[in-house]
Amino acid sequence: MQMTKFRTYLASGAFFWCAASSAAIADELVTTTTRSTTIDTPSSVAVNAVPGSVVYFRTASPSLLVTTLEGRRKDLDKMIDQARERGDISAQRCEAMKAELRRIARDTGSNEISYPLAVMEAEDLDLIATQYGTLVTAAPVYVPIISGSHFTVVDGSVFQLDDLSIRRIDLEGRITKDLLEGRLSESRAAELRAQLSNIGAEAAVYRADGNVDFKESRRLYTEFDRVASGIEKSAGKDNK
Repeated sequence: MQMTKFRTYLASGAFFWCAASSAAIADELVTTTTRSTTIDTPSSVAVNAVPGSVVYFRTASPSLLVTTLEGRRKDLDKMIDQARERGDISAQRCEAMKAELRRIARDTGSNEISYPLAVMEAEDLDLIATQYGTLVTAAPVYVPIISGSHFTVVDGSVFQLDDLSIRRIDLEGRITKDLLEGRLSESRAAELRAQLSNIGAEAAVYRADGNVDFKESRRLYTEFDRVASGIEKSAGKDNK
């Protein structure tokens, strides 16, 4: 059994405060959760308010995921504009972050969103916010959507991600970071993200029967490794 704990941060902005408060409530209600890393378990599970109970991540409402992502994106967009008006960030940095936010807006423009895409966009939003925090000294403490293996939605529900999802999150994070820091071009970042999307589609096929066997899992990890090599080839090895 693994103890699940969440920290509450004080941050400006209604959405950030809502996320932190919800996490605190979850901490009071959830005692323990069982985490399994076997490849034949469901891809993700959610930690419920009932101690020890779980529900499958893929039963979560896509509209709830979109609402979570859209709320965070709009908050970040407003904060970046305000920082630019104050002169806290350069026009170039501002445009780089806002270009990513516009891409995310296009990807989340409807209430229909795949679970892998929701995870990738959440990771991108967290990375944009992290970069914002390094540029703006007075930035509030950011409460991430994804923390470790946990994905928190706007209503306070906390989902536990599996190993394949975490591997994909790591690669998406490296792509976004290198793009924002100028080590990857937009076209190359798009190519690498397309490769991740293809892997996600392949994983969905494997999961259709409710089971990912060892051979399928090994194939997915091999393809993830190819994407990692592509990132290093284009952006350099020192990009974590």
